[in-house]
Amino acid sequence: MGRRSTGTPRGAELTIVLLLAAVPVLLVVACTGLAPANNDPTVTTLVPGELAVRYGPAGRQVADVYPAVTGVGPRPVVIWVHGGGWAVGTRATIPRGIVELASQGISVVSIDHGMAPGAVHPTQVLDVVQAVNWVASTAAERNFDADNIFLIGHSSGGHLAMLAGFAGGDPVLDPGRPVIRGVVALAGMSHLEGMLGLDVTRDLAVRQYMGCPVLPVDPCDVSAANPDAYVDAGDPPLLLVHGTLDLMVPVEQSRSMAAIAQAAGMSVNYFETTDDHDTIFYNVNTDLIRTWIEVHLLPTEPPTTDPPTTDPPTTDPPAP
Repeated sequence: MGRRSTGTPRGAELTIVLLLAAVPVLLVVACTGLAPANNDPTVTTLVPGELAVRYGPAGRQVADVYPAVTGVGPRPVVIWVHGGGWAVGTRATIPRGIVELASQGISVVSIDHGMAPGAVHPTQVLDVVQAVNWVASTAAERNFDADNIFLIGHSSGGHLAMLAGFAGGDPVLDPGRPVIRGVVALAGMSHLEGMLGLDVTRDLAVRQYMGCPVLPVDPCDVSAANPDAYVDAGDPPLLLVHGTLDLMVPVEQSRSMAAIAQAAGMSVNYFETTDDHDTIFYNVNTDLIRTWIEVHLLPTEPPTTDPPTTDPPTTDPPAP
């Protein structure tokens, strides 16, 4: 829908499901920015079925495809949008838990997209929209189910996934795309005003994404890039996952997004964990995401065939 003015809701009632960590954290992550520290070999050594497939004409519009290895018929598709403060990261920045969806009947497409400061808003969102169009247009040759396309992103990737998912019909952000069945945001930004001024790193990341002056004293209008400004009851379902120990993207970003989406009449599920910004990436809850996707799949209509005719054969009466 079109953009509207929003603020952080006051007194909104929302049920928060707390998911306590079931296993100890084995990775010590030295986080220096909005991107996960790429020190886990499982992030980059998983082999996709198709490498460096172009999903659009721009040089940056490249994807890796992990086709579903189980299931019969066209398979639902997840488009993974990596994080990195809109400025770093690649399609190889994908957690094992997302790739594992391919072994559970869900194809995965991990995309590169434009990077700030060279690619400012809305360029990166339009790259995600282009990826959705590409998945739908190549569905027949890749056994994709074009009616069941989901967007998933972490951090700034979650922000881009929400914008692409909820800005349907917007003259700037939606030049025309297929229907998106659902959006999953892992520690995603929903209201960029809440990121400005937190510290130099996060302030600069937002300013570069928006194409604003980089000095904190200069004004920066981010209202056109707030996912919470686009929600309405007709938007696809939303799954939000955020950790209370996140020191990069405050958990209030997802709490407020959940409340605003709920108030708008959207289908929204919000799960809080005890993760920080990086461990929510490395310890992504595959079972939660797969189950949520399965709940929101558009059922595939079985093929219809005309019933056989049962009328008795007719014969000419004998001649008198």
